Amino acid sequence: MDADTRHQLKTNELVQLLSRIDLSDRRLWYWIVGVGLVVVLYFGWKLRNWQARAALDLEWQSLRSLDTSAKHGDAPLEQLRRLISENSDPRVVAAARLRLGNALFERAGENTAESSSYLDEAVRELAAVAESADVPPAMPAAALFKLGKVYETRREFDQARQVYERLRDDSRFEGVPFRELAADRLELLDKLAARIELQPGLAPLPPPASKPASAPSASSPHAAPQPSLPTSAPASEYERREQPAATPSKPVEQQPTGQEARGSEAPPPASSPAEPSQP
Repeated sequence: MDADTRHQLKTNELVQLLSRIDLSDRRLWYWIVGVGLVVVLYFGWKLRNWQARAALDLEWQSLRSLDTSAKHGDAPLEQLRRLISENSDPRVVAAARLRLGNALFERAGENTAESSSYLDEAVRELAAVAESADVPPAMPAAALFKLGKVYETRREFDQARQVYERLRDDSRFEGVPFRELAADRLELLDKLAARIELQPGLAPLPPPASKPASAPSASSPHAAPQPSLPTSAPASEYERREQPAATPSKPVEQQPTGQEARGSEAPPPASSPAEPSQP
């Protein structure tokens, strides 16, 4: 039997089966309507999930790209508050609360006039994230660690210690890096709370003996100013030319002593023969 023959036989069987169906039977129509309704509900559910997922992706993208620095004013904070109030996804809400708490903590350090209100709101937002149960453990751990930092800024060290101990001892945060950071902060708080005892030092040295008052020296600031001698200005080239040249001084002749005088006296000249007189 070739393929064409088999295809023809299958077609004939389908035609015979359809011919046996009684379209006037209500039970058949019930089945058709029920199957159609299930198909419509299934595709409608898939479409709704796709739309919700697309909207969630847009919210995550806008949340990541949101700049909460002070140079943009309060607009980013208002956008985060609106996202928290209008969104129903617990992960998006927890992430928005974390961003808002961090932004408020940074604003408190920059603006001292409103630091108290900023820190109060940061405590509320971070505490809400710490109590969330339908979110990954990393989010409550991050909220608890930041909450401890806020308590330290407010000088509430007992509250900070409780938060860090909760983060360190809770088994839900096993393997989360914030757990080790909380242990480090607890060690630092223990060092800060340690009592420092000052040991007594040596006795102070006796004051130096008083010395008699001496005359103020020239270098003393209270000494009377001494008149300065006038200093001659260097002669100009013209003055040097106009001045006469200095004549060399004659050496002073030294008077001979007695013996030197006698020894130095020249002998009288020898007498010469008398010249013949002229007649």
